[in-house]
Amino acid sequence: MARVGRQKTRAPFATGSGRTRLRRGMDRLAMDTWLLVALFVTGAPVLTARAVTTDDARRLTRMEAHVAAPTWSPDGRELAFMYTPARTGYDIAVMAPDGSSFRRMTNHGGWEWGPRWSPDGTQIMYITDRRDAPGIYVARRMGAAAHSRVTDDGGWYDLGGWSPDGTRIVVATEAEVFAGRFPDIEIVTMDLNGENRVNVTHHPANDSSPSWSPDGSKIAFTSDRDGDGTVYSDQQIYVMDADGENQTRLTYDVRIARGQVSWSPDGARIAFTSLRARDDEWQERVSIMYADGSGRIDLTAGSANDRSPTWSPDGSSIAFVSDRDAPLVYDKVLPGWVPAFTEIYMLDVSNVTSVRPRESKLDLWARLKAAASADDKEGRR
Repeated sequence: MARVGRQKTRAPFATGSGRTRLRRGMDRLAMDTWLLVALFVTGAPVLTARAVTTDDARRLTRMEAHVAAPTWSPDGRELAFMYTPARTGYDIAVMAPDGSSFRRMTNHGGWEWGPRWSPDGTQIMYITDRRDAPGIYVARRMGAAAHSRVTDDGGWYDLGGWSPDGTRIVVATEAEVFAGRFPDIEIVTMDLNGENRVNVTHHPANDSSPSWSPDGSKIAFTSDRDGDGTVYSDQQIYVMDADGENQTRLTYDVRIARGQVSWSPDGARIAFTSLRARDDEWQERVSIMYADGSGRIDLTAGSANDRSPTWSPDGSSIAFVSDRDAPLVYDKVLPGWVPAFTEIYMLDVSNVTSVRPRESKLDLWARLKAAASADDKEGRR
């Protein structure tokens, strides 16, 4: 991928026009007025209902690199994530929530992904495709030299992580062949050494992105079992008992992206990446809903691609990955214009009830992206 300069200077519209700032002020005034009316009529505390905008997200990293799949340590002191400065392979890295104390946990020159913390916070599990020994590995939190290997069968895995009691792990993997089909991706639980595997979905569909509920009684996952055969409409979110019983579909009126499904610490809500059509492309956004599938809120309703949400251990914030501050570079492989980097952001979601839409620099940036894309398409004709 050819990078067109560093482009460290901020876009000229970063602070917005006078009219945009006036609109923002009026939006805030309207929301403050609404909250005061609610307080007067109901006597409820002002902060029991709160609306956010996508601009409320705080940027945690400034690496100008590609990051993915952040996940909180149980004590909330660190985030583990995938990291690559050149998009030629990912390593597992760790940092503090304020972006400091960055360190690499792996450096093998291949692809390593899906970091998951152990319940006691002392270990990080991840997947690697290293040529000599692919599989699932576990590393000590402080980066000890020895990384123990969990699986050695060379299979494909999508890591869900430890059970809350630390005795089992859940993965998605090729586990069963149904008549006339390629191997299906199933949700499988296993011991910490990769033994005693149990196929808990046992369904002729592709099931992925498993996530154990905080109390260990449920597993949420994505599946294409009720899809119509198109790529994105296939994926929906389901939940089942940890033993595979009572598999229930949760989402119906939204398109789901494959990837992280994250439970809130109290098990009441689920965060995920949803999709919406924008400028002839699918745009990723962070959404949350109640654990029964009701009450969906699309938290990032701006114009960037936002993905891989993960709840903080205290339930007050969600960290996610976004390309919202990245300039565009031309990728010769695709070919086309793509974001130069992705970064990790954090959004306060305590008591959030809705998203307040407003045009911001993100919307203006989206229009520039759309214009660049249109110019690129016109240039290829």
